[in-house]
Amino acid sequence: MELSHRLEKDICIIDILGKLTDDQSSKFNAYVTRLLDEIKPNILLLNVENLDIIDSPGLGSIIRLNNKALEKQIEFAVCESSKRIQFILESAHMDKLIKTYKTEKRALKYLGMPKQ
Repeated sequence: MELSHRLEKDICIIDILGKLTDDQSSKFNAYVTRLLDEIKPNILLLNVENLDIIDSPGLGSIIRLNNKALEKQIEFAVCESSKRIQFILESAHMDKLIKTYKTEKRALKYLGMPKQ
């Protein structure tokens, strides 16, 4: 698994490449915890376009990230899910818990907009 991040105004975008599985979860958790503590973004976007495989511990890592974002009052969303990854998120009912966007462009457009 490879992780990188970039900033778009007050949005931190995390790109994940490869797999988010049990053996990679602790690396992912440490990376995102450090980001939240150091960058302190208003909005956090997880781009999973290049995520090939995710298992239950990987889903747990995304849930933990969502909970950390909520604690720090950071808006969190996932974007660019492949059909397979989107199916897994929906099967775990994570789409009810976490905002998902088909594209990063759409996410950047709508994140941070006032709630109606």
